[in-house]
Amino acid sequence: LTDSLSVKPSQAAGGLGSLLNLVKNNVSSNQFSQLGQALPGVDSLIKQMPDISQLTSSGGMSSLLDKASQYNDSLKAVNDVTKQFEALGLTPEMITDFVNTAQSYLNTKQGKQAKDIFTQGLGKLLG
Repeated sequence: LTDSLSVKPSQAAGGLGSLLNLVKNNVSSNQFSQLGQALPGVDSLIKQMPDISQLTSSGGMSSLLDKASQYNDSLKAVNDVTKQFEALGLTPEMITDFVNTAQSYLNTKQGKQAKDIFTQGLGKLLG
């Protein structure tokens, strides 16, 4: 990710951790365990995602998204990942770049099952 997207190692780890946490929350524990076997270090990446629990929106669109996410789990997940990327100094538009780069990495015969779980766990973030 650092080379492909020209981001700092801490941004790469935190951004990927944010996405993996989303996956963890959207697939079964068995599926996530399989993903962890295919991608060693998943748990350590999740620990590197930024804590956004104390962030507040300054108004405008992000404030509206905060309000709407209280009523919809999918919207909350998208809102959380967006805030985590912003906390890392990344733009929300880079989420797609991170997803595409991670999926490309998993585009091997051995990585196919991990890619399927990763993509399934991203759910509404992609569409």
